[in-house]
Amino acid sequence: RSYGLWRNCLRKYMVESIREGHIVPRMSTEDLLNLTVMFLDGLCVAATLESAQWSPRKQVRLLDNFFVANYVPQREYRAAAKQRRRKARPPK
Repeated sequence: RSYGLWRNCLRKYMVESIREGHIVPRMSTEDLLNLTVMFLDGLCVAATLESAQWSPRKQVRLLDNFFVANYVPQREYRAAAKQRRRKARPPK
């Protein structure tokens, strides 16, 4: 029951984010929901059962990569990456 509530909550926010243009999925909403649930479930299980191999830093890096690949409109990601590179340059 609570797992279904969690999926429905995730679906609600996903649909709302798509409607508002915050995310532009490259697949159906249902596929994106299932992919997200599978990824998060797998990451949580792996990090719990093999904690030595799944440092918090690695988990965050994988989460970032997953969400950029599946949720962030590429034009926004590229613009943010350019902005980060500009900030990283040392002043002349």
